[in-house]
Amino acid sequence: LNVPIISFLCNGKKLHFLLDSGSSYSHISPEAVTLVNGNVEETETLQTISAGGALNNGSHCVLKLEYNGELYVSDFIVTEQITQQLETIKRDFNIEMHGVLGGDFLSRYDYVIDFKELVAYSKRKKDGK
Repeated sequence: LNVPIISFLCNGKKLHFLLDSGSSYSHISPEAVTLVNGNVEETETLQTISAGGALNNGSHCVLKLEYNGELYVSDFIVTEQITQQLETIKRDFNIEMHGVLGGDFLSRYDYVIDFKELVAYSKRKKDGK
């Protein structure tokens, strides 16, 4: 599979995310929020664009994700429409995806995506700087 995917633990459950530098915001499916017992809050409706088209969003969820002992707190737009796109990835590549980490996450945590080596990593230091 030649797409950048990263897995995190959240409340003891493993979540798989597509790293998408072309998406301004991070999205998560309502099913994934339920899986990790996340708290969804209603917000002002925001329309965002993804590879699958326009997504209408009216709720968000803040989750604490863990990767290699590091904690990443991220705000996700809870997107019902993304479920169909994630199901297509599951069908075509046999990988269950839970959401998309967009530019907001990548920028906040200084993530670099190396497409040649097919790896992603954070440039931030262990002390959070």
